Amino acid sequence: MQKYVDQLLEMLQEAQSNRPAPRYIELPEEMECLRDVIDMEMSMEEEGQTMESIFGLEQIYFPPENRLSDEQIGQLKQGILDLWRAFNYEADFRRGEFTEREQYTKLVENWKESHPLLKGTRGTWHIEIFDYEQDWDEDEGRYITDEEYFEKNPPPNMDDVMFEDILSKITDEKISEMAEVLGMQYHVCYVNPDTGEVEIMFTNDYLADYGISWDDEEEDEEDFTHGWQQEFHDDIKAQMARIDSWRHFIRIEKPESRKSFAIMENFVDEVIPEGKLKKQFNDALSRKHPFGNFNHIVHNCKYREEWFKFKQNALEEYVRECIERYKPF
Repeated sequence: MQKYVDQLLEMLQEAQSNRPAPRYIELPEEMECLRDVIDMEMSMEEEGQTMESIFGLEQIYFPPENRLSDEQIGQLKQGILDLWRAFNYEADFRRGEFTEREQYTKLVENWKESHPLLKGTRGTWHIEIFDYEQDWDEDEGRYITDEEYFEKNPPPNMDDVMFEDILSKITDEKISEMAEVLGMQYHVCYVNPDTGEVEIMFTNDYLADYGISWDDEEEDEEDFTHGWQQEFHDDIKAQMARIDSWRHFIRIEKPESRKSFAIMENFVDEVIPEGKLKKQFNDALSRKHPFGNFNHIVHNCKYREEWFKFKQNALEEYVRECIERYKPF
């Protein structure tokens, strides 16, 4: 078996050369800093492809985990992750939820799932490999009940007067703008509760690709080839300085998986009429990889535009909830 594993590892290494050429996008110099984001958005609008098709490597080549030693499991898992990263995919596991053998099996199962085909971006498409039916507590290393989850994540306090005071300082347009960018991969929002100012930033992971950090001492030495790179760096650092100057701030990240899953469920319950299509949606949400399954159906049916509107409204409500939960720190 080791000889076969070695051959498969070579195939995984060779498959890294199958990455597609970057797409041609003509942009003015002042928009070069957004090239990766634009490329990602274009990829998301196109029909997804299976990893078999993207990598040119069939799922059937991977042996079941019960035929592999622990060492071989580790070798193949690392080979798969290296291939994913070469194509800018990242597998997200919750700490301690699955054994290494289970992680290998779930990575192989993902070979048949559809994902956006990324072309030339330096950004990363994160693939969450979770058991969405249960809440995993990374600190305790176990699944927790709904009661325990809500005890650790209490609902907002509707009697908090500060909530109304802050929201009164933020326009509906700003709420809408924050909701829109939080539906993407690379953004995080900061709100000044004293003034209602809003700063929309790229995530730390995205900025790290450009050698930018909140801590100047941790920044990589960058030799900027183009003027827009220096300008992008300076603009981001100026944004960071403005946020650092605030007395307090509210940091709003994209919704966690539980919340995003609930938005999809509510869309199916409230918008999709009874019938064959609704059954397809419910089946998709009940199987493994519900997000990929849902997106494949919704982007190929007549309710695509309704989904965009529903998701936008749900995210606007999510932004308001995040502000509502605010406590000074």
